[in-house]
Amino acid sequence: QWRRWLNKKASKNDNYFTQWSNFLKSKELKDLSSEYSTVFMIHPELEDKSNFFDIPKYIKILQYSDLGAMKLQEQINQTKIMITDFSSIAVDYAIAGADILYFQFDRDEYYNNHTIKKGWFDYDLDGFGPVFFNTRNLTEYIRRLSKEDKTNREIYKKRLNDLILDDYQMIETPSQNVYQQ
Repeated sequence: QWRRWLNKKASKNDNYFTQWSNFLKSKELKDLSSEYSTVFMIHPELEDKSNFFDIPKYIKILQYSDLGAMKLQEQINQTKIMITDFSSIAVDYAIAGADILYFQFDRDEYYNNHTIKKGWFDYDLDGFGPVFFNTRNLTEYIRRLSKEDKTNREIYKKRLNDLILDDYQMIETPSQNVYQQ
């Protein structure tokens, strides 16, 4: 079962909902939202618990069930920064050119109680962006990133290239990738 500890017995006070809510209410995200459209996409397994998140009005809420494949692809292509915990959809966002940030405040609990056990992919060594374990460090990084600080961007681009086919090299934009491969 997906995130077993967030099953039917979950409450708004669970660490998962509290951590994400604190991040969503952060000053840095609010400031960034004045420049960019900010979207919170709830994992399909948590759509019935969307009221457990404290989501400010300046953040648009999306649910996979409302999107469909084409609209999801549009969302991926429009995204500049994607923040996730462990989601594999980060690969799609990285290929589309988004900066990926991992917010893994519950990493130990995730690997000890989730259906997925730690495997070959190590987010610290193989991920497409930095890993953060608390809201403060994540929001500080977002502030720098929004000011065009592309620290370590080449490292993450190389990791993505290493993951995909050897003869397929990422170029600057997804459309250039399609036309030049």
